[in-house]
Amino acid sequence: MKMRISPEQLQELSPEQQEKLREWWKDHKEEGDYFVLINENGEIATLSERVNGSCNGYWNCECAIDDGEDPACRSEENSLPLLSIGQLIQLLDPKEETIFTMMRYIAAKPQIYKVSVDGKEYFGDTMCDCLWQAVKEIL
Repeated sequence: MKMRISPEQLQELSPEQQEKLREWWKDHKEEGDYFVLINENGEIATLSERVNGSCNGYWNCECAIDDGEDPACRSEENSLPLLSIGQLIQLLDPKEETIFTMMRYIAAKPQIYKVSVDGKEYFGDTMCDCLWQAVKEIL
């Protein structure tokens, strides 16, 4: 089962959508989250790192990176989270008022997943991909 979005899926976002995602993540970042760093050309510079606690009293620092520079507080301006299924749901349902259903069409070959968010349907090869389609629309 696919548990989180891929770095390539993050590149589907416009710069404005990426910024909205960064803003959301600032308030929801947790230890153990996976993220990628984006270089100045908008390309993925680091494939996957994990947030490992706080540094200098700031929780939102990417301290897991030791590239010879001061790892105390690497800029988070260039990082984007590899959202888990739980984070995708949290982003879609911030007040726990969204009506959504998830299902898998087992009879279909290959299996197809569907997520319905407030009546709008999203389809994909995995549940994670369905949720990602919905999240991209609200970003």
